[in-house]
Amino acid sequence: MRKPLLLILLAVLASAISLRLAESTGAGAIGQEVVGSWSAGAAMPTARTEVTSALLDGVIYVIGGFRATGGNTNLVEAYDTGGDSWSVKAPLPQSLDHVGAAAVGGKIYVVGGYSNFSQGIISSSTYEYDPLADAWTTRSPMPLTRAAAATVALDGMIYVLGGVGPQATVPLAYDPTVDSWTQLAPMSAEREHLTASVADGKIYVVGGRQNVTQNVNTVEEYDPTTNSWQGLTKLPTARGGLASGTLAGRVHVVGGEDLSPGGSTFAEHEVYDPASDSWASGPALPTPRHGLTAQVIDGRLYTIGGGPTPGLSVSDAVEIFQLSSVSGIAELPEVAGTPLETAGSTGPSTGMLAGVAGAALAGALALTSAAWYARRRLAGDSG
Repeated sequence: MRKPLLLILLAVLASAISLRLAESTGAGAIGQEVVGSWSAGAAMPTARTEVTSALLDGVIYVIGGFRATGGNTNLVEAYDTGGDSWSVKAPLPQSLDHVGAAAVGGKIYVVGGYSNFSQGIISSSTYEYDPLADAWTTRSPMPLTRAAAATVALDGMIYVLGGVGPQATVPLAYDPTVDSWTQLAPMSAEREHLTASVADGKIYVVGGRQNVTQNVNTVEEYDPTTNSWQGLTKLPTARGGLASGTLAGRVHVVGGEDLSPGGSTFAEHEVYDPASDSWASGPALPTPRHGLTAQVIDGRLYTIGGGPTPGLSVSDAVEIFQLSSVSGIAELPEVAGTPLETAGSTGPSTGMLAGVAGAALAGALALTSAAWYARRRLAGDSG
């Protein structure tokens, strides 16, 4: 009995290690690493954090946010992804931070945000930007004020999800064609400083925080066709102040901050696959940041601005992630910029990878011991 007993004990030990590591992260296991690389684009002219952005005709418009001095701004700077260059556009009608933006029908729509963060004053404004005229127009105000929400466009509509404000679980949908707002089915719980991305006609709402400092790892899918929500496998690393974008049908989630005492910013890059409801790890964000913005164009994820340390800090970083052909995606032409070394990942992602390894080892040992013991029993050997 000594050999099968030893194998069984090893399997139990490996299972215990795996469970312990998974429990320490507060989330499920994380899968195989996504392969790709980061490079640097031309720095944003004005370093900012708590910005928003919208993508239109190959240009990323970075809007509002905080300057290094702590005051918010109405600044709009446009990054030409093809030329790796910046230009200044007409400013917002008012200075805003923690604002939302999305593009529909050749126009950009900017919604909500703090007009005075220190006093907690949230704007209900909706602004439309026409890039051909380089001019702003005021549209119908939001029925419920929102700041630090997630904003996406899908099928000609703009969706504002979560955030700070009254009835914060209630998403809002804006139809630019009729200039009107609609309230939608509520999320499961309030959360702000969250992110959202669109994949295959659904909206994936990821992470955020509650009660100012409590990061959450909640992931929910919103289906606009049924106006309904579904809970999904949790984000491996709970965090708020993060950003996301969809590459090759998968949602890439980067950055964030921990506002608890001794907290830091996150380099984690975690990738959600809606087809399997599972997470994988990707190469870490080279400059860990929160309050950044992200857009995807031509198979590349652009991350811009944000704060390198928790609270008020600013960055002009433009860091671009591109999948490699190893991931099953055709290799794309080289993007302008300098290849970057990625930042080291923090504990939770390492723990989750170890958890997966432990679970695999446990399964292999358990199967091996069972098979070995069965062969011995068939041979008439009791050990």
